[in-house]
Amino acid sequence: MSSRFRLANFTTTSLSAAANGFFSRIMVLMPLYPIGRILTRICLSPLRSVVALILLLNLVGLWLLTFIKWPAGLAEHHSML
Repeated sequence: MSSRFRLANFTTTSLSAAANGFFSRIMVLMPLYPIGRILTRICLSPLRSVVALILLLNLVGLWLLTFIKWPAGLAEHHSML
């Protein structure tokens, strides 16, 4: 195997690994913006969206979110009952 082929193969492999790492980071961070917007609409800090990145803590966060009093639409819900 020539040294030129090994160098070209190494460069291609390292570039594809870097691109793969970049896109995987983007895919992990993409949900933070919409989760932050949802948290802002229910009067919570959008910084709490970081909890979604931590395994199992995101499930605990969702569980706690189901039992808090939601400020928006609370009066509409009571008027319908």
